[in-house]
Amino acid sequence: MTVPPDFIDSIRDPIANAWAVLARDMDQIRAQTDFEIGRRIVEEEHRVQDPGSVIEALAQQLAADFGPGFSAANLRRMRDSCAITAPSLTPSWTSAIPRRSTNSSPVSKNTSTNRRPPAPFTKFLKRQVLCPEG
Repeated sequence: MTVPPDFIDSIRDPIANAWAVLARDMDQIRAQTDFEIGRRIVEEEHRVQDPGSVIEALAQQLAADFGPGFSAANLRRMRDSCAITAPSLTPSWTSAIPRRSTNSSPVSKNTSTNRRPPAPFTKFLKRQVLCPEG
């Protein structure tokens, strides 16, 4: 049996739209989470005697709990992004950190709604949202 192309498109379109909405919402949640993590790191660095040790200690624990996405380099990026976004939270010693040029945007120019989420996200989605363990 041959399935008419317009029928396939009528099924494909809602799936593609759902993927696009889900990817956009996850990007927003990720940005908010990264900012909050960065804010808390900045506050903790203000509070302790040795601010340089906060990220290394935190990275060891978070990477063990949640994976390599919480490496020291990624936690520094979160802290620095928070410091750029909310300068009142920035400790004075971070002023020496080089800032990224505004000409280079980390955001992809590809806005296609047919884009599939990255594999780790798909695994997370299947594990946590679509098929949660009872």
